[in-house]
Amino acid sequence: MATVVSLPPQSGELLRAPIDHYRSLRIAVWKEDWPEVTKLARQAIRLGERTAIADTRINYSRLRARRERGVDRFVALLQDLVSSRNGRAALVKAHEHLQQTADADRPLVADIGKLAEGRARKASALESLKELRRVSFRREVGHAAVGLAAKGLHALAIAEFNKAFLRASRSEEAADLTALRQSSSRALAQLRSLQRTLHRAATPVAAKDACRAIVKSCRVAAPELARAQGAAVAALWAQHSGHRSRPSRFMAPLLRAAEVLRECLASHAAALRWLHDLDSPDGERRTVLEVLVQGKTVAFAPRRGLGGAVGPKAFETGRVVDGQEAVVEGVVTGLTASRNSARELIGRMRLREANGGASVTVVAKFVHLGHIGITVGGVVRAAGKFKLASPMAGRAAAIEVKRQSLAEDSLRSWHTAFLQSGDPYYRWAPNGIALDWSYGPQLRARGKWPTDYLGAGEVLWAPLVATRAKNF
Repeated sequence: MATVVSLPPQSGELLRAPIDHYRSLRIAVWKEDWPEVTKLARQAIRLGERTAIADTRINYSRLRARRERGVDRFVALLQDLVSSRNGRAALVKAHEHLQQTADADRPLVADIGKLAEGRARKASALESLKELRRVSFRREVGHAAVGLAAKGLHALAIAEFNKAFLRASRSEEAADLTALRQSSSRALAQLRSLQRTLHRAATPVAAKDACRAIVKSCRVAAPELARAQGAAVAALWAQHSGHRSRPSRFMAPLLRAAEVLRECLASHAAALRWLHDLDSPDGERRTVLEVLVQGKTVAFAPRRGLGGAVGPKAFETGRVVDGQEAVVEGVVTGLTASRNSARELIGRMRLREANGGASVTVVAKFVHLGHIGITVGGVVRAAGKFKLASPMAGRAAAIEVKRQSLAEDSLRSWHTAFLQSGDPYYRWAPNGIALDWSYGPQLRARGKWPTDYLGAGEVLWAPLVATRAKNF
């Protein structure tokens, strides 16, 4: 199992609450203790949402005071430097060092530069530095809280899926595909309605009201969708192992439910980030307000699905030829990951027809498929180009999964921009890969390679918050 967290050097005690809770949550997932996961996940949602929205005011006053005393000492040290005979030289040296530090606070660097050059009054500049340190710390804690809430809801969905899968596996009851379709349609309709309300919001106050409604809706819908998926995947397994007719009828409803669930989790993370950022200093509000303003000029334009799919048999019979774009769907029968001669990570999986028989290899660059939640026994739909001699598959026939530019899509679609704003906390389309996938059961004891059966891989391997500068 990967390292759970890596604390940034500047993190204080406030950060330990969400980080330690996330560690406990992931250990429970690894042990497949689903009642414990459910309990910890609900606590994570409450703690994360409350802390992010309340901006760490609840239960943290003592620790915040201790941190601010540390900030005061930092400012006092700078004051001594400025007033001392060699203070200016020390500040110049500090400024040069900070300029070479990749993750340094840019406004802080600029203010120290002004002090070093004598272009700022001592008192006002030092007060500015003091506030900047407080803001920087509050931002870090707030984002960790958003990440905890997002991971909590994701872990809760994983737990509900596995509990429903185990219940259905022990019973003879058939999966209700009509109920699965209805729950997906109902959840998506409500979510899109709330997203459109946010898209039309004319003020930050209206935006916050819409975000609260999205958070509340997703908190209810995600576990429900996961439970329906769990029962359906168990029925699919039973249909295939018993060689019963038409297990392929499970594919479309399962993938639709999976797609809606991912959008639900992404919307929850994005809405929480908006609630946090809209109450934060102007520097933090910029990203959210840009998306808010964008809503007045860019169409809502929800993301389109991958389109109609064929089964793996189409690649064996010649219906899909070399170099042709195609969409394929099937049941995952194997997963591997390795690096090519250029040290690029290549994820590979084998998809089989739901009714058995034909299979095809699917490959994706720069992604470990097991780490994003794809697992043996789950259902996948992939879009890409079919190649008879794919370099990514050792010159064997394979579908090379295409990647979508989410940054470009965000300029044309407010909906995509909104979902992407929650990306540090929940990656709804990792690396822009054109894949849809259902959950699969977490079964560590099965198979020669246990990671093939880590259905909760997305929770086990994802950092609490992922940014370009650092993960924690």
